[in-house]
Amino acid sequence: MFLSSHTDAPSVELEDELVGQIIALNILLGGGSKHTTANRLNELFAEDTLKLALTASQRIAKLSSSEDDPRCSNETLLWNWYIDAYAVRNDWHHERHLRSQCYLWSLEEHVHFSAQVFPLALKFLLSESGHYKLSDRDHAMAYSLMPILHTSDWWECESENSRVPRWNKAVQQGHSDIVWRKLLTETLDFEPPPQQ
Repeated sequence: MFLSSHTDAPSVELEDELVGQIIALNILLGGGSKHTTANRLNELFAEDTLKLALTASQRIAKLSSSEDDPRCSNETLLWNWYIDAYAVRNDWHHERHLRSQCYLWSLEEHVHFSAQVFPLALKFLLSESGHYKLSDRDHAMAYSLMPILHTSDWWECESENSRVPRWNKAVQQGHSDIVWRKLLTETLDFEPPPQQ
């Protein structure tokens, strides 16, 4: 995966792609300011990567505005960043022997979830920074999803015996009204990740 193999000395040519990775990691690690994100990345990656993290917010426009580059499709960028960030985060937990405390989804479960929900989340983030125009309908849907996606533990299960991630539990318990169910089942065609 990209970050796993390119964190020692990122070249100038890799900057734009790395910025994308940082945006995804910002989501996965709980959001926050660019300085908060940089501090978290500093625990994981090399100093050069930290410097890039500090300028990431200024480079989103450049990365997201090139319509001629198919690499800049919102959905395509998100898919690649998200899967790479998944691998990096898993490696981070394994290296710190936190597997017994943090029960992560399998790659298949992540793929299943991200294919349905994360493209909308990315569009929302880009719209908030002024780089993407969401329809009123899409904005309302994304606004409902983001509070859960911005938490630092939405991918975790509560115990080793549980295969129900906290995101699913939040949907079932905290957002079980008719509007929320309609959003997930009809608008996004949401299905829970496959149980193992």
